[in-house]
Amino acid sequence: MEKMPLDVLIINPPFSRLKGVYYDVFFPIGSGYLAAALRNICAVKIYNAEDPMSDTSKESMGRLSFRRRHYYHDLFMAFDNYKRAIEQESLPVWDEIKEIFQICQPRIIGVSCMSAQYPSALKIGRIYKTLFPEGVVIFGGQHPTLRTEEVLLTGGVDFVIRGEGEETIAELVSDLLAGNVAFNRLERIKGISFLRGGAICHTENRITIKNLDKLSFPARDLMVKPIRNASAYGVIIRSGFIRHPK
Repeated sequence: MEKMPLDVLIINPPFSRLKGVYYDVFFPIGSGYLAAALRNICAVKIYNAEDPMSDTSKESMGRLSFRRRHYYHDLFMAFDNYKRAIEQESLPVWDEIKEIFQICQPRIIGVSCMSAQYPSALKIGRIYKTLFPEGVVIFGGQHPTLRTEEVLLTGGVDFVIRGEGEETIAELVSDLLAGNVAFNRLERIKGISFLRGGAICHTENRITIKNLDKLSFPARDLMVKPIRNASAYGVIIRSGFIRHPK
C-alpha cells in the first residue's frame, strides 16, 4: 500500500480475530457513522482490525477453517487465546496495525470499543503512541463511557467521548486540527472527558440526538480495506424495549 497521510483513522479493535476462531467479518457501522461525521472536515478512513489485510495470509486461512457449528463453543473456550494475544508483541495483527499506522500516519486515532474489546483497544493506543508520541488518542463507545476515569488514568488516552459520538467527534477533531486545545475552548465541547494537570475534567453531558435523520449514512466507502463480502455491509442497529405486563 502507498502512504496516505490522514488526519483521523477510526479503528474497530480486534476481538474474535485474536481468539483464532471462526467469525463473520462485518462492517463496523458505528465507525461508519463517525467517519461520515468527519468526512467533510478532514481526511479520514476506517480500519477494521478484525479483518486481516491479506485474504491469503495463514491467519485468514486458519480462521476460515473452523466449523461454524462450533462457533460459540470455540469462542468461549478460546478466551485464553485472547489474553495471551494481548500480552504478546509479535503477532500478525500487531505487526499489521504498526504497518497501517506507518502508511496512514494519522494525526488522530479514534477507537470505539465495548468492554470485551477494551484490552486490545488499549494495546492499539499504546502502539500508536510509541510510533507517534505527539498524536492524539480518542476513545469512545460503551466501555469508555461507563469507565471514563479508568480509561483516562491508563495514561495512553487523551480524550474520552461519552455517549453518542457523531456530533462530539466532529467538534473535537475540528478544534484539535485547528490547534484550539486551550481548556476554555475544550470545556465548551459537550460530552468529552480529559486530563488536565493530573485531574480528570468532564464537560457537560451531550443530549442524545432526537432526529436521527440528521445523521449522514455510514461511510462504507472509507474503509482502508473494503470487505469483499457485500452482505457484510448490511449491518443495522436497533433498539427496543420490554413491555412489562400490567
